[in-house]
Formats: sequence, C-alpha cells, structure tokens
Amino acid sequence: MAEQSIRVLNLKFNSNDIILAGYAKSGTHWVWEILSMLLKGRAEPAQSTKEMLMFSFGTQEGFDEIPSPRIFNSHAHYSGMPYVLRPNVCKAKIVYLLRNPKDVCVSFYHHLRCAKDFDYHGSWNGFYSLFIQGKLPGGSWFDHIVGWQEAIESTTDSPILPVFYEDLKQNCTYQIKRMSEFLGFNYNNDFFEEIAEKCKLENMKANDQKLKKQYPIHTSEDGNNFIFRKGIVGDWKNWFTVSQNEEFDQITQKRLRGTNVKFQYSIDDKQNFQN
Repeated sequence: MAEQSIRVLNLKFNSNDIILAGYAKSGTHWVWEILSMLLKGRAEPAQSTKEMLMFSFGTQEGFDEIPSPRIFNSHAHYSGMPYVLRPNVCKAKIVYLLRNPKDVCVSFYHHLRCAKDFDYHGSWNGFYSLFIQGKLPGGSWFDHIVGWQEAIESTTDSPILPVFYEDLKQNCTYQIKRMSEFLGFNYNNDFFEEIAEKCKLENMKANDQKLKKQYPIHTSEDGNNFIFRKGIVGDWKNWFTVSQNEEFDQITQKRLRGTNVKFQYSIDDKQNFQN
C-alpha cells in the first residue's frame, strides 16, 4: 500500500479534516460510520462508502474537489502516509484504530478468502504463517503498530487519538464521546447513545448491503456482503491452536517491546454481543 501516499503526496489538509487510520480488519468501517455521524451532527447512515475517501482508491485531484470537512481513511503504515500528516506539521486530526492482532488475523483470513478480487484459497495454518511473517496486503501488522505508536508518543501535542476496538465493544458511547471531544464537537450523551445504536453490527450490515452496488468490492463471489462478519472479541479462540497461540504471544511480546500498547483478547459476553 506504499503507492497510495505517492498519489496523494501533495494533498492539502484543513484543520477540520479527519483521517481515520488502522491496519486492515481493525474495525475501520465501524469507526468511519461513527465519525461520519459526528461530523454531520445527525445519527444517519452514510450514503457513500468509506472507500470513496480512502487514500489507496482515490486520487489527489479527486480529493481536492471535495470540500472540507472530509473524513479520509487509510490502512497505510505511518511511514507511508503523506508528509503533511507528520506531528507538528499536520493540520487535520487523526483517529488511529487498534484491535488485538489475533482477531485481526482471523478476520483478515476470512476477508481474503471471501473477496473475489484477491482469489485467496489458502488454509488457516498457511495464512497464520503469512500473518506473522508480514507477507500480506498491507505488510506487517507489528510494524504498523510500532510505527504509529512511535508517532503518537513522539510529541505531547500529537493530533492522533488512539482508539481500541475492544474498548468500543465494552463502552461504545464513552468512546464516541472521546472521539467527539478530540474533534472539538459539542454534543450531549443522548446523541452519542443514538450513534452507538445506529452503528450496531446488524444496522451496519443492512446499510452496507444497500450500498454494495456503489462499491462492489464489498461483495464476495456468491454476491453476499463480507465486510462485516462476527464483529466480536475473542473469535481467535476458535482458530488458533495451542501452539500457535503460544508462539503468537512470544512474537507479539518481542515485536512490541518498547511500546506502551496493551491489547485485550477477551471481554465479557454481554458486552461482546451488544454492539
């Protein structure tokens, strides 16, 4: 995905623009919808897909024609983002979404197996090996986290807000409030609760199904939408073997050493299935 930043290298961002970043399958569709509602000031589903403002699918010329405020999004590593998004240079505010890597790995596996554009038919064991080696579209998850975390920690005045998928699952309303305050909006708690309700998985699936003709990459070979699958925390337990889990923990500890990132790999069942 490195080429995506080249195509938007000189894109100018305004102070009211928003950039949503995160490794693939971290929940960016969910958070993009939340941000869209915050920006509009109405809990109404977006009438366009987030890919319309995704660095890897658009062009600088096309983006320049869209008036601010805009919600851009990207799966790129921090090193692959336009220079103007560097701390102390960036005018726009960035929301960086993180999700525990075991669930990311499982979700990415199903995503690539379903997406007709990737034509991937490998096994889970094979995919697991590719993930820990970083040999996937988007590169290494570990490098992605380290690069963005270094950017977040490099300045006390960073325009980057880290948001964890698992925190959203446990208290969506509060996390929406955090994002709203970070972006400078002034809404009440009733509005945050309304957004949380409208952005529940079943509602997101229904709306995205309506938009699939607008962006057919969301459909699989059988014509069904595959962007939203289970959306839960801990599905990795159904896929990781004991040895894979132990190996993954060792690799994660080694690769993320020196960062302050801590992930949750399971949450309460009631919280898990309410969003």
